[in-house]
Parts: sequence; structure tokens; C-alpha cells
Amino acid sequence: MDRNTIIGFVLIFAILIVWQTTMAPDPAEIAQQEQSLDSLRQAGKLRADSLAALQPAEQQAAAPVDSAGASSQIAQAYGPFSPAARGEEQFFTLENEVMRMLLSSKGGRIVEVELKHHYKVILDSLHKEHKIPLKLLEDKKNRFEYLFPVANVPTGSVSSADLYFEASKSGDGKSITFRAPTTTGGYFEQKYSLQPESYGVLYQLNMPGLSNALDRNSENLVLRWVDYLDKLELNHKYERNYSTIYYKPASDDYDYCSCTSDDEEVLDGTEVEWVAHSNQFFASALMT
Repeated sequence: MDRNTIIGFVLIFAILIVWQTTMAPDPAEIAQQEQSLDSLRQAGKLRADSLAALQPAEQQAAAPVDSAGASSQIAQAYGPFSPAARGEEQFFTLENEVMRMLLSSKGGRIVEVELKHHYKVILDSLHKEHKIPLKLLEDKKNRFEYLFPVANVPTGSVSSADLYFEASKSGDGKSITFRAPTTTGGYFEQKYSLQPESYGVLYQLNMPGLSNALDRNSENLVLRWVDYLDKLELNHKYERNYSTIYYKPASDDYDYCSCTSDDEEVLDGTEVEWVAHSNQFFASALMT
């Protein structure tokens, strides 16, 4: 992926939709009861109060030192992306007539997509069916991140998933822009836009001046997309056989990973037009 260009993608949700029946969820976990810790808390408070009375000046002097130390650690870990390394996660919603999309300022990514006209069907303990909203991309273990090659940071790269993006929503509420500034004057920007009555999301990247923040010995950015597919059908064994990753090389027909175990497809140097995480009847795709 050329880091100096604007790249447009389309995210497509809910293809091959026919009917929605789902696997019953796992039984709810038993809530753990919290033990009483009043005596320990009180003892800790007394100790803290005693130390504060004995050494107030040392504690007051330590605060700015700790703050400066934290800033130094952030600069070392994130390099030119350190301005975006601190923040508070915020959530935003984009929606049209057919879907509702939740996004996070941390990573500037999609957290979940709810399809308004389609549902999962779950079974309760009495095997009675209940309809619940059908959502895609909602697993908390999912990853959608860009790895920026940065010289002189411990890991050799900085992940967009660890950055707090500045968010700007359009007046009509149909698009949102996430921007992560750098100390070199450039920024990394992601924009999501919805169209009426459409399952497609226009996804644009803009990276002006970002090359000044990146390792000049590295030519490309790396996109890592991990999607834990939800169980959407009652017959989950049958569904598992049809859940896979599809992709379309630019100069060939589409193909897919057999994915019966921990299979891996290596496409070194192959230009890909699109890639999709697919359940039996639903898919999330990234298309150029």
C-alpha cells in the first residue's frame, strides 16, 4: 500500500442474505460475588494518611517528575505518533435505512455493524426461539489496524489501534473523519461515509506528510484485519463448513482459504482487488 496516496475502499456488509437463524448463545456465566474488603481498605487508607502527613513535600515534588517520565516513555514508544498516544475513547454512530454502524475514536475503526432488517434467532433453555439484532464485526477480539514502520521505537512499528483519533462528523451525520496527527506536521486520516439504502461504506485514507514520520527504509504500510465470525445459524457445524476468507487477485478469478484448521495463504507481491470474511449467508468485505 503506497503511503503517499489517497486510497478508497468500499466495505460491503450483508451479501447473499436469505434467512437468519442462529446458534443458541453459550449459557450465561455465573456472576462472581465480591468479598468484603472494608477492613483492608481502611488499613490502607490509614497507612496512606500517615505517609502523607510525614512526607507531603516529597509527594508533591514527585508529581511533575512522574508526568515528565510518562511523556518521555510515550515519546520513546510512539515516536512521531506520540500526540495521538493519549486520549479518551469515544464512540460514534453512522446509520442509514438498512444498517447502523458503531465506530470508536481509538483506532478510528468500526466496532460493530447492526443490520436493521435481519435478525439472529437464538434458543433459550426451553428451546424457544427469540429474535435478536444481527451484528457483524462485533467481536471484542477483532483487530483492524495499520502498522506504521517507525525507526527508533522498540517494536519497529506503531499500531493505529493504539492511537486516539480526533473525530469530526459531517453535518448530515452520514460521514465521519478520524485523524491522528504527528509531530512532523503530517497526519493519518480515515473517513467513513454512508449512502442511502446501501450496505456499502465508502472508506477513504488520506496521509499528507505522513512519509516524514515513517521509516524511509520501509516501502509499505501493513494492514492487519482479524475478524472472529459469529455463529449466525442454528446448525453451526454446517455453517462452519461455509465460513471462510474469500479474496480476488487482480489478474485471476476469486479464490478462498479452505480454513479447516490454521491454514495460511501467502500472496507475496500479488495485487488483490478485494478480501472478505464470510459466514454462510453474510460477509464483510474490503474492496479497492
